[in-house]
Amino acid sequence: MARRPAERGKARFTMWMDKEMLKQLEKVRADTGKGSVADVVREAVSVYSSLMAAKDRGIKFWFESKSGEKCQIWLLPGAAPFDET
Repeated sequence: MARRPAERGKARFTMWMDKEMLKQLEKVRADTGKGSVADVVREAVSVYSSLMAAKDRGIKFWFESKSGEKCQIWLLPGAAPFDET
């Protein structure tokens, strides 16, 4: 990630990612009606930051699996340690 000069209190970054990730982000952009992949990434970063701040405050996030079991939501990059499919 390369930082560019800030303008009006904002920072600008260049981010490199593999083609498959860009393809997934383009699908999310199209599905959500966002104006750009950058809009998708900005929202994702904001959500991730909020989730991590809540986690740091001791808040736990849970979901109910198809079998009725309560499972903690996976907040780390990569695949969850379980599969609901």
